[in-house]
Amino acid sequence: MDGNQPTPLNLHPGQIAPQQGQAPAAPATRPAAPAPQQAAPRPTAPAQQRPIGSRLPAMHELQGFAPDGGVLSANNIVGFSMRDIRSRPFSLLRSQIVRKMAANNWRLLGITSATPAVGKSFISANLAAALSRLPDKQIYLFDLDLRRASLGNWFGLDSDVGLSEYFAGEVLDTRVFARRFEQTNLAFFPTAAPTMDSLDLVASTRFDDLVTQMRALPEEVIVLCDLSPVFANDEAMMIVEKLDAYLMVIEQGVTTPKQVLSPVVPTLLREEAAGRAA
Repeated sequence: MDGNQPTPLNLHPGQIAPQQGQAPAAPATRPAAPAPQQAAPRPTAPAQQRPIGSRLPAMHELQGFAPDGGVLSANNIVGFSMRDIRSRPFSLLRSQIVRKMAANNWRLLGITSATPAVGKSFISANLAAALSRLPDKQIYLFDLDLRRASLGNWFGLDSDVGLSEYFAGEVLDTRVFARRFEQTNLAFFPTAAPTMDSLDLVASTRFDDLVTQMRALPEEVIVLCDLSPVFANDEAMMIVEKLDAYLMVIEQGVTTPKQVLSPVVPTLLREEAAGRAA
């Protein structure tokens, strides 16, 4: 295996089945839109911003955010609660991912799909929530689907600025918009609003600097990156080349073998998918 290539995890969340008699959580077509609980304000104090090349903040340095339980329930975000029977498939997926990442010394995981609307961001949100229940891990979740910017909606967090503004140099300190979910080990770095400049932002020096900062985080940190769908934009493949591994979300009856085996998808992922489709 070429150590310079990102590696596809042999995991398929859409195929995880609950035990007999259990009903898995079903992704909503789009996140419900109750009034958001709090917004990340635009920066007003340049002295609080860090220059490029600095570090990502520690968990305790981030402003706390308490998600509204009604918003989470409406959007089927069940991963925070081990008592919710619908969270068990995500706990199973969590165990597989932690084991495989530890065995290969991986730290940075991307989550993508072939096309939009197959539950990719739903999986990202619930997987991050389930991982955040682990007492010996810290989870840093980044919304890198810059053209859709949906993860904040799933959690009920409204932001005026986010990663797009950070990559563009309009915000120099991620503490302006990043939030620590209270009573969890989850830090969330949102994208505030969809942008059509995503390719330029992903190709920027500031994006490479962010990946460097991700790799400098303590060993107990797992970084999850919600990416754009492979066939929707080019930036997903640009990003996975900088990560350690990636997970492709496949929806039965929606994602086709032709899409998964397309030359657009990296060779390693095509080989893995071919074995599952055979």
